[in-house]
Amino acid sequence: MPRLTARGVAFLVAGAALTALAYLLERPELLPVAAIAAGAPLIALALVASSRPQVRVGRQLEPAIATEGEPVRVTVSLTGRARAAEWVERVPMAPGYAGPGRLREVIATRSAVVLYRYWPARRGMPLVGPLLIEDRDPFALALRVTDTRVQVAQLVLPRVTPLPPAPVPDPSTEHGQRTARSRERAADDVVTREYRDGDALRRFHWRVTARQGELAVIELAERVGELDGRPASGAPPVVALAAAPGDATLRWMLAQRSSRAPAVALLVGPPAPVPPTSLDPDPDPDPVLRAFSAAGWRVARVSASTPPDDAWLALLGDPSAVRRDSASAMLVPHG
Repeated sequence: MPRLTARGVAFLVAGAALTALAYLLERPELLPVAAIAAGAPLIALALVASSRPQVRVGRQLEPAIATEGEPVRVTVSLTGRARAAEWVERVPMAPGYAGPGRLREVIATRSAVVLYRYWPARRGMPLVGPLLIEDRDPFALALRVTDTRVQVAQLVLPRVTPLPPAPVPDPSTEHGQRTARSRERAADDVVTREYRDGDALRRFHWRVTARQGELAVIELAERVGELDGRPASGAPPVVALAAAPGDATLRWMLAQRSSRAPAVALLVGPPAPVPPTSLDPDPDPDPVLRAFSAAGWRVARVSASTPPDDAWLALLGDPSAVRRDSASAMLVPHG
């Protein structure tokens, strides 16, 4: 629906005020000015309402499969009919949109193309679009925003950093510690089927999964209550990444590790010490790190600016990684 802009509302208010003054002060010469001030936004509103865009939108993403933090080139093509206007496109990147930009007139014999780039901020399957066309009158007194409603999903993969060998075996191979589930294969495990809780990553048929369009998609939980409290079946290796988990989240993370499985935890950012009390004037400065260590995890704390490969070396106890980290990572070996 068309609506008045802030300027259009101001014109309308000024027209009403001038009309009131004309009668209160007995100054009829103000009435023509009041009529112009009040009539201009109403005429602009009618003009914008009569020119609804009717367009078809196509969108091409390059690359089709993106990497988190790397640029994606977007080409939006419009055919149909639309006046010259401004455009804004919703994208999965702060502040949430690309643009605004100028859209040239679209007619039956001439289409329009919008080009821009965006940088995916998070891995997953985000939606790109829709394109919003903002049609204004020449004096910007009225506005109509048309939602073209066309969206496309783009697969965004995490950025990969090669890491040196570590105490956690590669779950995609047969090497390393085998899980209880792999020792107890059921008959139906030899056929292609959907993923089930507890399945090892090495048993994914990646080519079939890719053809089915069912890859690399995880929904983030917003509250601790949404976490599945069941521990992982078998004894798969566990890698945890945390900043300042609360007590409930910490207990859930610790419960995911089997006593037979290797586990590492990387804590990012400064620790959250427990405030001193009269009963304990000298509390543990990093209770989260100590909790992981006491449970038998290999754990390290690094700063948020530490590169992934240096953070991994810190987990391995490499002193050179500690020196490179401005926060002087705290290391606790596997106990």
